Amino acid sequence: MAGIEEKLTSYVPRHPYASIADEMGIPVTAISQMLGQIEQKNIRK
Repeated sequence: MAGIEEKLTSYVPRHPYASIADEMGIPVTAISQMLGQIEQKNIRK
């Protein structure tokens, strides 16, 4: 379909979602919680 041969999963939209939320001024800790991040080392400071 549309020439896309890459396997797409539910995790694909996570980065764009986080980037848009960050640009909107949502605190990184809140974005982390929304995405279900457990370890804070996985997010930027």
